[in-house]
Amino acid sequence: MRTLALAVTVSAVISAGCRDQQPVQPTASAGPAYLISDGAHNGNAHFFFLQPLAPDPSALFHAGTFNSKLSPVVEVCILTGDPSSGSAVDCMTSGGAPVLVFGPAPMALDATHQQYARNWDTKSPTLLDPSKFYRILVRGAPRGTALGFLDVDPVDRGMKNLRTGDVVQFQDGRTLPINLRIEDGAFGSTNPDHVERVVRDVATTVTTNTGFAGASFPDNWLPQAARNAGINQVVLIVERIPVGPGTNDPTCLQSGLMEREGCYRFRTDPDLHDFGPFSQLVTAGVCVESPNLIGNPNAPPFELHRRVEVEGAPAGPTIDLAEVAAPFLTCANFGPTPPSIGTINSGSVLDLASVGWHALVRGIGRLVTPDALHAFDLGAGGSTDGFSRIGWARHVTMTKVGGTDGDSAIAGTAVTPDPAVCLTLTHHGVSSPLGNEPVTFTVTTGAGTVGGLQAVTVNTDVGAGCAHAPWVLGTTPGPNTLTA
Repeated sequence: MRTLALAVTVSAVISAGCRDQQPVQPTASAGPAYLISDGAHNGNAHFFFLQPLAPDPSALFHAGTFNSKLSPVVEVCILTGDPSSGSAVDCMTSGGAPVLVFGPAPMALDATHQQYARNWDTKSPTLLDPSKFYRILVRGAPRGTALGFLDVDPVDRGMKNLRTGDVVQFQDGRTLPINLRIEDGAFGSTNPDHVERVVRDVATTVTTNTGFAGASFPDNWLPQAARNAGINQVVLIVERIPVGPGTNDPTCLQSGLMEREGCYRFRTDPDLHDFGPFSQLVTAGVCVESPNLIGNPNAPPFELHRRVEVEGAPAGPTIDLAEVAAPFLTCANFGPTPPSIGTINSGSVLDLASVGWHALVRGIGRLVTPDALHAFDLGAGGSTDGFSRIGWARHVTMTKVGGTDGDSAIAGTAVTPDPAVCLTLTHHGVSSPLGNEPVTFTVTTGAGTVGGLQAVTVNTDVGAGCAHAPWVLGTTPGPNTLTA
């Protein structure tokens, strides 16, 4: 009787893409058809197949980064053809799903050796066909991103490494040990303030390594459609997004609202957006740049907001989250990305919708300077039925007072009436004037003065939420502009 084993191909992979941002999952068209993809073969730099499937890759490990907070799964599919032929191959599918001969099977943590392990009984439940080829894939959760994979070929007597010619015998003639290492960053996190951890469909609380952000899950939170698809766990990835000058993002949500840090990306692997909203609301928690104001009912109200990302950029509506406490956070040492979010030159000028005045020719602008930081009625958390970018914002709109725009005056004299704006705050769906809020009026062209200076700050009145300042035009006829 013929004894089957597996020949493992460890020839080099040529994979396209940036390993710094997302786990690399080479496709058949991205390089040689015969693949092993891991950190030792141009794949995910934080994932490694270990002996006996591959030569010892320990020289490439990132010391101190083994992630023991996962529960990876391994599966084996039948390939559509012979990878050595050079033709594109992939897992055979049936009804849109890969045809598996093994798994997805959970792997056991071996903390002593900093690895995950699973034995594959190559004769159960499906016998190997010596005329076919197979692919071993490892994921963080069923239907998740493949962290790495390798193609195997049944041969006589043992597992032959086609690169070295070595043959590894099956244990007891049928069992193949699959050992691997997964490090922090395997799921694409690049910011030091992050977490990558398994979350099942049970009550769980997870925070980043700093404690500045996290999520609290109730029982039975997974979308029902995800459960129906066989997803019983996900990998939660939370990482901070630096914002402000010198970063890729001017603000977290890029919403046109007043925003404050922190800013974090919450996501899962597999991505649950295709399966509908969470079955139960999840509490997302994010620290703010003035944590001493959390829970202070007298400070101006900010709310956690969520905005989806498309190819890494915020898109679609900004959704405010119902306020809840987030006692699982540790915010005492939290601070903004230097310089502070939304700053322009010096001070703490925050971005709002444009407001401007026309004097003689035209004027444009706005710029509002708010208080130090704003409060959160109940705490630094928000209830959400989905994940994406999450950060702090408040709904404030600025409008020009009618009759204060488009006026003219003799050079060197004051415009009548004074330019004026009103601020309106919307909190929990209720709009009200925003009083006692500083507004900075600035002369931008024309060499005039506002309040006797090039710029002046005036607080809005408590009743109407409006502010105004006297504007004297420059002595040279021509366009004068003012921003507020």
